[in-house]
Amino acid sequence: MTKEEQHARAVICKMRSFCSQANELMALHKPRLNRLEKGELQQRFRLLKEEIKRYAKTGTVDGERRARSECEEFYFEPAVSTAAANILVSVNADPATQQWFSCVYGINTDIGYLLSQLEEQYPD
Repeated sequence: MTKEEQHARAVICKMRSFCSQANELMALHKPRLNRLEKGELQQRFRLLKEEIKRYAKTGTVDGERRARSECEEFYFEPAVSTAAANILVSVNADPATQQWFSCVYGINTDIGYLLSQLEEQYPD
């Protein structure tokens, strides 16, 4: 495996992680949540939001300020920047609402779209 392919795999892995976290949150969403469930979802959403925003600042898969690779420039940075910009729900919002679910769904869509294109170039 070339260095470029290894780097593409790292980018794919990070993007899959974001999508997986969003999918887990959506799977736990329901119209009625008890206090513990609500707190857990809010905490997990907070962590995901913070992580996406942190990576959006640099646009690099390692979070370092440096020149971006081609994969980062065309896939990772646009995906995390778009997802970060579209997270309009506060971290303490009620996770039982449709607005909260739509925000999490948007994260999955924003990142998943570019992830699928990158996966086509670097299939497993």
